[in-house]
Amino acid sequence: MNRKELIIRVSLTATILVVIAALLPACQHKISQDTNAAPSLPKQTVEESKPSEYKVGQVIRNSTEPYDVTVFISTNPKHFVRDEMIRLARQLNSDFSKEQILVVEILDDDYTASNYLPVANEYTIFNKARRGLYRLNRIKGEEYIEFSTERGKPLNEVRIKLH
Repeated sequence: MNRKELIIRVSLTATILVVIAALLPACQHKISQDTNAAPSLPKQTVEESKPSEYKVGQVIRNSTEPYDVTVFISTNPKHFVRDEMIRLARQLNSDFSKEQILVVEILDDDYTASNYLPVANEYTIFNKARRGLYRLNRIKGEEYIEFSTERGKPLNEVRIKLH
């Protein structure tokens, strides 16, 4: 390619970019009008499609009927908001689908969920990190989640009946 062809290509490219830059605001306005006119999926539907992030610390299974399971999990403190907790409840329901009675203690600290139980001298340490509770009873058809939006607030600050 000689110098003349290179200058022509650069000039043509620059002209195209100027035209695109001039038309872009009009296109964006048209797109936003179309988006506002058409019904969109609720935000919750999109959010629910992502798996909820949590770590299992401990699992305790009852050896007598009904065979209930208590699970101690941890999740990031930023997840203690309504939509995230609903998604977590659905994820737990799915992940423990074979359990008839499920109790999940939700903490905001991985170490505490893995190493402490709400008994004796460990109770105070455990309770500081305890932020929520999920209960599922498939026998009675009951399901709810309750949580606090911040450490120090009541555990049942937000309670959501799911079933």
